[in-house]
Amino acid sequence: MDFLKYLFRNTAECSDFNIFGLAHITILFIGILGIVFILKRMNVSRKFERILGIVLLAQQIILYTWYLRSGYKLLTEGLPLYHCRVAIILMGIGLLFNKSICRKLGSMWGLIGAVFALIYPSGLDPFLFPHITQFSFFIGHLFLLWGSVYCIFIECVKFDKKDFKTAIYFTNIYHVSMFILNHIIGSNYG
Repeated sequence: MDFLKYLFRNTAECSDFNIFGLAHITILFIGILGIVFILKRMNVSRKFERILGIVLLAQQIILYTWYLRSGYKLLTEGLPLYHCRVAIILMGIGLLFNKSICRKLGSMWGLIGAVFALIYPSGLDPFLFPHITQFSFFIGHLFLLWGSVYCIFIECVKFDKKDFKTAIYFTNIYHVSMFILNHIIGSNYG
């Protein structure tokens, strides 16, 4: 019980995560192993899609439950508005409920976003390990990366002209909305 209380604490500290330290290199290695496994061993698998979708959505539900219960920077950090969090939710819905446009948008935002976030994890919340936000960050980005690789290279999702227009509209509306919201509430959601 004490471990769970510590894992879900809301008193900020100074993060002790070392970029390109042993833990970071290990996480990157796990990410690469997952990619190699997907590319070499995977076929289209509804079971695999459901597992990825459940993990992605469960990770987000746990994270947002913590934000709501702890009250930690709920408005400026705790809304599901970061690019990768939006991509994680889209990918989770797309994989779990077999929604094509969600897979496409999640893959488009997710592949690049997950790679950058995993290589340079500068957006970690200020908590010492172990903390729910750190687990959420790395589990979310790893599974988003794997889901994107799976959708793009195994399922071979393709963007047609209509999908491309949808992606452009969605992305631009998102960015304009975030520009306005960031200014109003003093946040930095991308």
